[in-house]
Amino acid sequence: YSSKSLDANVSEAETFDIPTKKIFEDFPAMVEGVKAAFFCEYLQEVDLKGSKTIPIIIEIKHLYLEGEITQLDPIARVGRSYAKLGEDIMPPDIP
Repeated sequence: YSSKSLDANVSEAETFDIPTKKIFEDFPAMVEGVKAAFFCEYLQEVDLKGSKTIPIIIEIKHLYLEGEITQLDPIARVGRSYAKLGEDIMPPDIP
């Protein structure tokens, strides 16, 4: 449900009852159960003339790894769809 459009000032975690935990004081809480996370500082947006894509430049300040990670199955949000390494996937229809 995280691809549903919400106003910029509305929390997805609160709206969808997603449990979170605080790891670093200067950064927002992260989703509980996540095994790896980057805590980044926003630097700037890049204007690609005529493109709907808006890349951002960030600096990774902290890397969080929970215990030993023996298997990693990363997933990324790419626009309105999602992708895993080597395959595109589509979320179920959202009402």
